[in-house]
Amino acid sequence: MNTLRQDSLAGIVVFLVALPLCLGIAQASGLPPFVGLLTGIIGGLVVTALSPSRFAVSGPAAGLVTIVVAAIESLGSFSVFLMALVLAGVLQLLFGILRAGRFISLVPASVIKGMLAAIGILLIMQQIPVALGSAEETGLVDIVKGNATFSLSAIAAGGLLVLWLWGSPLIRRVKSLRWIPGPLIAVLLGCVTTLLLTHFAPQQLAALPRITLPAFGSLGDLLGELESPAWSAWRNPSVWMVAVTLAL
Repeated sequence: MNTLRQDSLAGIVVFLVALPLCLGIAQASGLPPFVGLLTGIIGGLVVTALSPSRFAVSGPAAGLVTIVVAAIESLGSFSVFLMALVLAGVLQLLFGILRAGRFISLVPASVIKGMLAAIGILLIMQQIPVALGSAEETGLVDIVKGNATFSLSAIAAGGLLVLWLWGSPLIRRVKSLRWIPGPLIAVLLGCVTTLLLTHFAPQQLAALPRITLPAFGSLGDLLGELESPAWSAWRNPSVWMVAVTLAL
């Protein structure tokens, strides 16, 4: 209770950053944005309640996008992938019981940094067409043909400018702004731009890719949107391969 005020402020900041990240990473993984929203909520509540760590932030990991996309494509369906996810959770529990975390010291730091750098490059390459004005991640053809949208490029440039500015000494000198993450300001800039375009240039807004969430009229509608794991898929060796990869 002594740190409730500080924890509440930190929780709000993490929520505002994690919410669009959950939606974006789900969409980048080829899944409905609702899946990212739901897993972000459950992961945040469950992991925080069960973790013995004093300092922990649970949330979406952009590094898993490439693994999830490849896994769903190889397994053939989202429900089979969910089964692999369940098995990965069981394996991680076993790793914890066996105290296997100490073996992480055997993995060179250069391997981890190289893997993360490679994943980062792949994600950046996917977003370059969108930043240049195409509504699709693979829309370089649209850009070459001159079908790119100026509003997309302007928003991308504005977001990058905010990120650069927020890391500059000019902002770092202002103590009241130091605790606000730059990505949060970039997301707010995109939201404000969308609101302005809605009123002043709706034709430009139509070209922007939008994230839409389903509307639920009742709890039954929400439960009907959920998909169960394919429990019988545990006999598939490919499912175990994905499960081990995710767990590690």
